[in-house]
Amino acid sequence: MDGKIIFDIARGYWKSAVLMAAIDLKIFDLIEQRCFHKLANYPITFFLALEELDLIRVDIDEDNYLEDIYNFPESKAFLVSTSSDYIGHIIKHNKTIMGLSSKLSETLEKLIPAILSPQDIDYGNLLKGLDEIKPKEFDLLYTKFFLNAKTLLDIGAGTGYFSNRILEKYPHLKIDALEKHSNYNYLEVYPSINTIESYYELYSPEKKYDIIFISEVLHGETASNRSKILSKIYNDLKYNGTLIIREQFFMEDFYNLSFDFNMRLCTAGGSVLDKYKIADLLLSIGFKKIYYQNSIYGYSYIIARMIE
Repeated sequence: MDGKIIFDIARGYWKSAVLMAAIDLKIFDLIEQRCFHKLANYPITFFLALEELDLIRVDIDEDNYLEDIYNFPESKAFLVSTSSDYIGHIIKHNKTIMGLSSKLSETLEKLIPAILSPQDIDYGNLLKGLDEIKPKEFDLLYTKFFLNAKTLLDIGAGTGYFSNRILEKYPHLKIDALEKHSNYNYLEVYPSINTIESYYELYSPEKKYDIIFISEVLHGETASNRSKILSKIYNDLKYNGTLIIREQFFMEDFYNLSFDFNMRLCTAGGSVLDKYKIADLLLSIGFKKIYYQNSIYGYSYIIARMIE
């Protein structure tokens, strides 16, 4: 055993929430200590979720009460705090992940405060080739593109939050909300929004879109996959279409890392997003005009236009 199953769960958007809750509540310790009187305080559905992740085994009686519960070997080895191989604190505090050197871990610890408080970072002098616009100008531009559009694709729609908010503000839009298989059941949208269960790379739209919106997806991709995704987006847009990217952008000083800001987890495979490199990539693919707007809430937007 090497703990791979644990780290795989920690990298998941929804699965990691269950894992983090179990670590915080010391569930694996309580199971190992056979503290049924304390475990009985938690809903059975919580344990069933952990069982679905192959972390524990749950026996329930015909009345749906907890009868017995056991840690799986990986959980016993890596998630019980008294174990010599315990990694719960590593996952919880974002200090490292498989394959990171100790030197990079030290560097990461210095970077984490900035990640947790992105609104305190001064982005003012970071922009070079991007056309940065003020929030009011950005809102006018944003509104113009949405009012003139008829169709929109939301890539990685998650729970459907942005699809729903966009439809509320622009009810004339025909919206397709796309989410991959593992998260599709969490997608809850208005009836008029069409839902698609697929990875974007495998999706072949029957029409081209006026707007493609992609939020918190690119940071989890390798540079190669990111290029493929943006190239496919270019091909899936109409000749005068608009791409809107919502992400947290940082200078790319560190490689082979990506940050899931929602779950505060350090994950492997992607890279810290650099706004310059994203802009250069978009221009090399064929986009003609790139706008950038930094948000005071830490999330930034890049708008890429097919025409100037």
